[in-house]
Amino acid sequence: LKNAKLTKAIANGFDRQELADLVLKDGAKGAGYFVPEKLAVSPAGKDFREENGYDFFKEGPDQAKAYGQEAFKELKKDKLDLELLFEDTEASKNVAEFIQAQLEKNIDGLTINLKSQPKKARIQLQNDGDYQLALHRWGPDYPDPQTYLEMYLKDSANNYGKYDNEAYDQMILEAIGGGLSDEDRWTKLLEAEKLLLEEGQ
Repeated sequence: LKNAKLTKAIANGFDRQELADLVLKDGAKGAGYFVPEKLAVSPAGKDFREENGYDFFKEGPDQAKAYGQEAFKELKKDKLDLELLFEDTEASKNVAEFIQAQLEKNIDGLTINLKSQPKKARIQLQNDGDYQLALHRWGPDYPDPQTYLEMYLKDSANNYGKYDNEAYDQMILEAIGGGLSDEDRWTKLLEAEKLLLEEGQ
């Protein structure tokens, strides 16, 4: 899962809007991005999401298949089994099964095994790093993109996947540090999210 082609295959291998419309059925919107809409506005009054775009992870199943083929070649594998961890609720089970079906359909050679756990156990497994893929949700602590983006700092307690990118850390730490103008800080956060998503995180 440190293979960027594999993470891009997985990120593009399921239809988020279908997930929202056919599985969740609660008015949710399929998101091909990380920082949500209507969370924060720039110093110029523009929504972060509008400014950074909506169309990450929308290359579709054909590209997911191509990324998968490249990943398997780089990993020197013909097939791969991965485990998807999720909470033992009906809603999480339905989401997990949808993702399982779409990934197995769209990425040749990939098998997704499902692992259901109570919430406390699921979080403990993630904290311990004892998982491969996981369904996880996050609510903002305050109305700023930083509340999402700082999760992927190398030393963040919420960086369950152990994402480690020196350039990303530098951008976020500069944004947190308080030495930038409001405009420059905003630009750093925009650039950081793009880097994160371009790497398939």
